[in-house]
Amino acid sequence: MTTRVGTRLGRYEIDAEIGRGAMGIVCRARDPKIDRIVAIKTISLAGLDPEEEAEYRERFFTEAQAAGRLSHPGIVTVFDVGEETETRSPYIVMEYVTGQSLHTLLSGENKKLPLKPALELAQELAEALDYAHSQGVVHRDIKPANILLTASGKAKIADFGIAKLNQAHMTLPGQVLGSPAFMAPEQLRGEGVDARSDLFSLGVILYTMLTGHRPFQGNSATTVCFKVVHHEPVSVTAFDSDFPPELAQMVACAMAKNPAERYQTGLEMALAIEKLRQNTALYGTQKNLQGAVPGRGILRPRKRFRLSPAEVTRWLRAPWSVFAPVFVLIAGIVFFFASRTIVTVPRPVTTTLTPSVTTTLTPPVTTNALAALGVSPRPRHQLAKSPDTTKLRIEVVHDFAKAEISIWSDSRLVYSQTLQGEKKSHGLVFRRVQGNESDSVWIPAGKHEVRVRVQSTSDSYDHSKTVAGTFAANSENTLQITSDKKHNLLQVALR
Repeated sequence: MTTRVGTRLGRYEIDAEIGRGAMGIVCRARDPKIDRIVAIKTISLAGLDPEEEAEYRERFFTEAQAAGRLSHPGIVTVFDVGEETETRSPYIVMEYVTGQSLHTLLSGENKKLPLKPALELAQELAEALDYAHSQGVVHRDIKPANILLTASGKAKIADFGIAKLNQAHMTLPGQVLGSPAFMAPEQLRGEGVDARSDLFSLGVILYTMLTGHRPFQGNSATTVCFKVVHHEPVSVTAFDSDFPPELAQMVACAMAKNPAERYQTGLEMALAIEKLRQNTALYGTQKNLQGAVPGRGILRPRKRFRLSPAEVTRWLRAPWSVFAPVFVLIAGIVFFFASRTIVTVPRPVTTTLTPSVTTTLTPPVTTNALAALGVSPRPRHQLAKSPDTTKLRIEVVHDFAKAEISIWSDSRLVYSQTLQGEKKSHGLVFRRVQGNESDSVWIPAGKHEVRVRVQSTSDSYDHSKTVAGTFAANSENTLQITSDKKHNLLQVALR
């Protein structure tokens, strides 16, 4: 297929060819209606029989429509789709990104990135993937060629909506084409693919950025596929002795063969990366901070209360110590009855991903993976009160023993927390779970759409609600959230 410079594709004026692949070509073009530069990817349907072509065409528009709903600074925006007049070849119109691909950057002289920028890029990509996955969109072909870097160095993921179709079109029985070196094992085996498959690919990209080498290499696609499925790669610390052990554990967790042993969400992987970035920045790459106390600004060693043998002896010889066992027994009885009637909801400690993103550890399965790395959330760079911000109070009532809540302002994650409740006695037998949470964050003033999502894997509960409002500067609004698993409801009100 050829697209000549100076011609039109639909209403778009082609002015340069910027890429070419097995599926078609990518051109830079101008949209005359709004005088905007765009990128257009054309899709070649040569070689397909009429039935296959019709099926592909239908799926193309369905997938492109899903990708067009994504709006995130870390994702290349899809503007339009259409068909070429003469050949009826489909094309997709996307945001034009000035810069280069991560593949081009890693193909340069150095072939790898320093630790700090590599972690920053990986965190940005994890956050973008978390957003796409929350919208029900899985990429399926995360690789350096599909990661575009803007002139300011920010990462944007391209080809959402067409990667799945490309693989279906390019895969033959017994043969995998495309990018097997970055695909997850279950993807190569033809099994179910989900968000965790994208996170495996991101782990491979992070490994490549850190070491300058792909973790799975071979002289043929078959060899590479076999290694992805069966071989464990060499640890990243083997390439650089200055890398901390926590980094190797984090990369290994992302690239675990079993999806259940990986990070379960992009948000969780981003949190692990943020934790490692903080540790590395504050204490150097060789420090292990598992004994640090979270939630106290700059980390300090945990202080422990201890009595010397002489102090213990002096305490036991004191006259009043004769009554100590009685006091302990009474306190134990009081605590036993109080715990049966009072709901105690521990206040989780929060941390931040970006200057306006606050979060905590998420699903129970993956919290264990982070605990092995010594990850403990803590505040950092929270958006502070200013003349251009407004205070958003968050009040949550729920009936979960444990659940996860995430809140977005437009496409930016501003709050994520673990909800915890305890059983409360009613009469002698019946007990129910009840939890109440309250917190607050500062968000920029203006008109925003606030989206709330509550998830509980153990209760098969996953609901989202969006409310819109105008937030005046230097004021306060309240977001009231009621999550009812018994009636499978989520109510959100902005006051």
